[in-house]
Amino acid sequence: MTRTDQDEARIPCWFCARPLSSGDVLRDGILRGRPPAQGGPYRILPCPNCDRHNLCEKTPKGRWFASPNVRLSALEYLFSQLLAPAAEDFLVAVSWFRDNEERRRIFFERDGDRRYVGKNFLLRLWPTAKLVDAPSTKREGNQEREQDGSRQQEQEQARQRQRARARERQKQRHEKENDPTDSTGSRQREKRQAPPRPRPRIVTPYELLGIGPEATKKEIHAAFQRLALHYHPDKVYHLGEEFRDAAHEKFTELKEAYEALLRRRTRDEDG
Repeated sequence: MTRTDQDEARIPCWFCARPLSSGDVLRDGILRGRPPAQGGPYRILPCPNCDRHNLCEKTPKGRWFASPNVRLSALEYLFSQLLAPAAEDFLVAVSWFRDNEERRRIFFERDGDRRYVGKNFLLRLWPTAKLVDAPSTKREGNQEREQDGSRQQEQEQARQRQRARARERQKQRHEKENDPTDSTGSRQREKRQAPPRPRPRIVTPYELLGIGPEATKKEIHAAFQRLALHYHPDKVYHLGEEFRDAAHEKFTELKEAYEALLRRRTRDEDG
């Protein structure tokens, strides 16, 4: 393959699969440094079709591979930002890694590059996460998903056996404690009597909205608007039913607190 052919090699975007020219990568990609042990320099090129950033790497034989420009160590940051607009993009990128990390390793190892050997640590960090599929990788990695499903099924069966053994031991202890002929049973029942549960603390409408008792109508309205924009169910509609239900419950609490405080302020002003 000549230099011209290499420059014109086509690299599919990791998100939308639109072909990117290796010549464009060399000309327009942002060059980033990296230790040789981790693969050396690479280039970042935004896709002109979907605007996602592609991390473009070159094998020793001159072949290119594009993957998401996402640091996997950011998983902990994701859970603190679930309502942020970029959360869905991050989930799509992590889904890509779940389906294509092994394919990327084989791609580089075939050309004598072992930069990704032994680095398949995403599944150990998040083995049971439910993620959205990237459009360009939905049909890839079926074999890996089947293997993951088999391992998860075995783990679930082991957990069920452990729960069954725990229930059996608990049943035996219960029978022993309630045996009238066993003098140790009554003593164990006395030891295991749980203390009275503390009464749950009631959260006031002021605390829900994050304002003080002296807040005016204008301040109450501003606090509700700020929190409503953050917790509105439409913000997490794409994340699934569980997130929508949690956001709806929180939004309802905020609305009830807001209306209660407005009525209280109106009575105070009229009185």
